[in-house]
Amino acid sequence: MDVLLDGPTRRCQPLLGRSYADAPEIDGLVRVKGKGLRAGDLVRVKVTAADGYDLVARAIAPGR
Repeated sequence: MDVLLDGPTRRCQPLLGRSYADAPEIDGLVRVKGKGLRAGDLVRVKVTAADGYDLVARAIAPGR
């Protein structure tokens, strides 16, 4: 799935992002791990786990 990265968490990794179906302040987030990622990147990710309402994923394609 494609995820738009919003910014870092308190620990800087993973970054927080949203998929096309997630609205800010309403829906869950996607926590994305990967190298060279920054806020504003649109990255392809693979979901690896679920944590409550949030998803955990890793980047499989670089940011655009």
